Amino acid sequence: MKGETVRAIRVYHELSQNSMAAQLGLTAGYLCMIESNKRAVSDVVKLKIAQRYGVDDSLIEALRRSSLISKLTV
Repeated sequence: MKGETVRAIRVYHELSQNSMAAQLGLTAGYLCMIESNKRAVSDVVKLKIAQRYGVDDSLIEALRRSSLISKLTV
């Protein structure tokens, strides 16, 4: 999972970085670094995203292919 995918999930759920970060137990700054690919998405964060937002491999692939990701800029 890449930062663009994390951002697409956040935008899909209409969350601010602060809200999503709080839900995942992260700081907003750390989430920002993940979304801008300055930090890798750890396995722990991937698991939290999967559990919290019901994300599985098929959704990640759909997001990767969607135009939503290509339209997002940091």
